[in-house]
Amino acid sequence: MSRRDQAFSTPRAPRAPGQIVCQYCTMVSFCSMKCQSIFTIHKPICHQLLAQLMDRMGDTTQRLFQILSENTLEKNIMKVNKLRGVIQIYDFPNDIVTSGHVLFTLPNILTPDLDDRRAILSVDRTEYAAAYLHDVIKWMLEGSIPCASVQEAKVHMKRPPRAVVLPHQDNNSNTKVILQFDFFKGKYDRSVVVDPTGQLHGISPPTQKRKEYYDAHVQGKHELLDLGYQQQVFKTQARQPGFKGLPYKASFMASDYLKAGITKWMDDTHLTLPKLLRVPNDPKAFQHQLQNLIEYCACAMSRLRTSSEYTKLVHDAIIFEGA
Repeated sequence: MSRRDQAFSTPRAPRAPGQIVCQYCTMVSFCSMKCQSIFTIHKPICHQLLAQLMDRMGDTTQRLFQILSENTLEKNIMKVNKLRGVIQIYDFPNDIVTSGHVLFTLPNILTPDLDDRRAILSVDRTEYAAAYLHDVIKWMLEGSIPCASVQEAKVHMKRPPRAVVLPHQDNNSNTKVILQFDFFKGKYDRSVVVDPTGQLHGISPPTQKRKEYYDAHVQGKHELLDLGYQQQVFKTQARQPGFKGLPYKASFMASDYLKAGITKWMDDTHLTLPKLLRVPNDPKAFQHQLQNLIEYCACAMSRLRTSSEYTKLVHDAIIFEGA
């Protein structure tokens, strides 16, 4: 089979009946292989469209992580200072019995700067995206991201984080978990990483070429883990009884609320996450749909802390502890 035929052979990506989708980038579809001009026109921009696909996946993952974090903070943050470029966060003690909560929201008034807010939402939570967004990431991959493997990578950053929790600043970890996409050799011979919590270390955009990211930001060796590893670690933690497992149970519940928001968005817009990543080549169209998705998720998650199931979850933990 020629390279041209391979490029337009039956793809795994969603397509309309009778259409052919480029299996290299999965971003464009054609009505027929008979058109001799197809490959000539598409080939020069195929690599660029694959890069656009990964950029969109990074943007979507980061935005969804931020809306998830907005509603699942385990820190009761009531004070934020900024000293010599470092954001200092004061975590006030939480008596679960008195407050009735294990998850908190971050007051908007404390963080008018969006980049600072994103950094705060990532403190000590860099593995959360891999754990609590695992199912959502799998949904996006159903669109057949054309890569050989997707893994979680545990890395140690060269620079300290932009935000720290006080008074225990020395305890703040500089290790984070990112997603690594390795493409088939001979196709593009290219790997990229997606860092949903990049703002914590001043890294933007969330999607970058692997070598450039590692050279600029990572110190020493990294550890590659199977996709889903962090989720299984957190599920094990969630099985602990009482207050020990409560934050993990509540966060998985929050993840379910996020997924409910995504499902509602899909029902109303007749889109899917793979289709979102492949909307026509117009940045405004993608950003508009992404913002629409985020608003659906925010609406769904705003009901979490007042829900009967969340209240029962906290109440059962309190009863178990005999408090």
